[in-house]
Amino acid sequence: GRLGADAAELPGRLMADLADGPGADVVIEAAGAPDSFVLCTRVVRSGGHIANIGMHGKPATLHLEALWRKNVTISTGQVDTSSTPWLLDLVTSGHLHIPPLVTHTFGLGQMEDAYEVSSHGPDTGALKVVLHREESTPSGDRP
Repeated sequence: GRLGADAAELPGRLMADLADGPGADVVIEAAGAPDSFVLCTRVVRSGGHIANIGMHGKPATLHLEALWRKNVTISTGQVDTSSTPWLLDLVTSGHLHIPPLVTHTFGLGQMEDAYEVSSHGPDTGALKVVLHREESTPSGDRP
């Protein structure tokens, strides 16, 4: 695929196959949507792990009645900044190609718009939102 995947599945079919089959060892909830979290609990295998990294703006229901016998581990949290220098080195050296992940670009003066788009990723299609310094007009070019 364009992002380096070896294979791709339609989400509905993959979810059905996992829920009806053995389940997934690890499920990552990254959308921050309550329905997405519930789907993760349905497809994780017994003894599996759900990593909830999505930014939830609304409550998500934890159906313990469906999970208690699965012995599932659920972790929450966002990426800590300890890996930031390493990731920046990967980007600047060209070893981590991120342009395909950038879906929206805003100038610093549009920070509120950028946050709005980013915080509603499932609706806006935002993966990564980039803010950039806006070019200023040299003082000699002002009208």
